[in-house]
Amino acid sequence: MFTGIIVLGYHNETANEILTFGLNGNLWLQIHRTTALIIIPVIIIHLLMHTHWIKDIFTLQMKGKNSGMNLTLFFAFLVSAVTALLAWFVFDSKPLSEILREVHSKLGLLLIFFF
Repeated sequence: MFTGIIVLGYHNETANEILTFGLNGNLWLQIHRTTALIIIPVIIIHLLMHTHWIKDIFTLQMKGKNSGMNLTLFFAFLVSAVTALLAWFVFDSKPLSEILREVHSKLGLLLIFFF
C-alpha cells in the first residue's frame, strides 16, 4: 500500500523525474511491482491457511458487523491484483493494459480508503 500511494503521485508520466525519498517514478514503479510479486503469494498462503474465513464470507455466515466490509475488501483486492497482473504480464503495452491499470489504480484508492 505504501508504494502504491507513492506511485499514485506519478500517475502522470511527465512527473516521473520528480524525486520522492530520492527515487524517481520509474524506480518506484519497479519497487511497487517487486513488492507486489512478493506479497501476493504470501497473501494467497495466508488465505489458504484461513479457508474457514473465506467459506464464512461466501456463505454469509460471518458474524459481526464487518462482514460486508470484509467481502468488499476481499473482492476489491482480488480484482486489483488480477488487473495488475494482467496489465503487467498478459497485455503489456497494449491498449487494454491501460484500462486494466486504470481499474487497478481506482481499486487501489478504494482499498486505501477502506483500510
